[in-house]
Amino acid sequence: KKTNRCTLTLSDMEGFTQKGGMVYFENPARESNRKGKRFEINLSAVERSCLKIRSRLLRISHIVYDVDPLTPGPMQPTTDKGK
Repeated sequence: KKTNRCTLTLSDMEGFTQKGGMVYFENPARESNRKGKRFEINLSAVERSCLKIRSRLLRISHIVYDVDPLTPGPMQPTTDKGK
């Protein structure tokens, strides 16, 4: 039986977003070079779900992608301008 529920995946495990998770919440006890950004959001994973992340949260987060965001895919159509 298929459900129409959306699930947000969240963890404090390092490397979580690189493994397909949506949100990594950094442990404040760990040292970081992200200048106060305590969230890491995998936008590729979020876009595959039925969830949306508000721009306010994105501004205070470090953004990562499963795939190159400049590579056209199902969520990003190509344009052939000038050809």
